[in-house]
Amino acid sequence: MLRFGNACDKFLKAEICDFESSHIQIDEIWTFCRKKQKKLAENDAEKDVLGDMYIYVALDEASKLVIAHRVDKRNEDTTFFFMRELMRRLRIPRRHELHNKWNCDCTTAFRISTDAYPSYPYAIDNTFGPLARHGVLKKQMVGKGKDKKLLIAKKARAVGIEPEDITTSLVERNNLTIRTFMRRLMRKSLGFSKKIENLRAAASLHFAYYNYCWVHRRFKSTAAERAGLINKKWRLTDLYDHLRGRWPQDFFGVDQNAVQHN
Repeated sequence: MLRFGNACDKFLKAEICDFESSHIQIDEIWTFCRKKQKKLAENDAEKDVLGDMYIYVALDEASKLVIAHRVDKRNEDTTFFFMRELMRRLRIPRRHELHNKWNCDCTTAFRISTDAYPSYPYAIDNTFGPLARHGVLKKQMVGKGKDKKLLIAKKARAVGIEPEDITTSLVERNNLTIRTFMRRLMRKSLGFSKKIENLRAAASLHFAYYNYCWVHRRFKSTAAERAGLINKKWRLTDLYDHLRGRWPQDFFGVDQNAVQHN
C-alpha cells in the first residue's frame, strides 16, 4: 500500500501540471494519526506527525478534479506550502494572454474560494499575488436549542468578484466522498492510521482513483476525462499497471528489464 500510494503521489504531481482553471475551491478535512490531539503528551517524540491531521484539498469547480492535496498539521506553514504546490500544478498565464482572453487590462487569472481559516489570505497573496481573486466564506452557528441557526458571511478580498460567486459547496461535498472511500477516516472506528506515512499514501491512492477511475454520477465520466487528461475511464488495474510500468524500480522494487520481458 505504501509503494502504490507513493507511486500515486508521484503520478499526480507529474500528470496534473500546467492545468488551467477558472475557479478553485479549497477546504480541509480533519482526521488524526495514532491518537487524537488531546491524548498527546508533552514528551511525545513524534508529536509533529501524531494527533490531529488535516487533508488540504484544492478542487476545480468545472471538472471536479482534485488538483492538489496535502496531509499535514493545519498551520500557517502547511497552508503556505500547499499553495506553493497548487501553483506548481496550475498554468500561470502571462499578462498579454490575459489581455487577449478578456480584452481588458485585468491581470487576474482565476478565482479561489476558501473558508475563513486565517492563514489563507497570507498564503494566497504571497503565492499568487494579483493573479488570484480570493473570496472567503465564513459559517457560524449562533443561538441555542430551537433557536440555533447557521449564519453564512461572504467576503470578497479583491475587486471583480461578487459574493454570489464565492462558494465552497463542491469541495465540502467532496469531503463526504473522501470519508466514504477512505475508511480510515470513518469516525468512531478502529481503522484510523497509526503512521503518517500510511495516511499520506492512502490519501494519494484515493485521489488518484477519484480523478482517473471514479465515475461521477451526474456527468457519467471521470474528473480526469472532463479535465482532458485522459480520453477514457481507467480501471484500478489500469492505474496500477501504468504506475508499475512507469516507475518499477523506485516504487515496486522490480527490475525494469524483467517488467519489459513480462
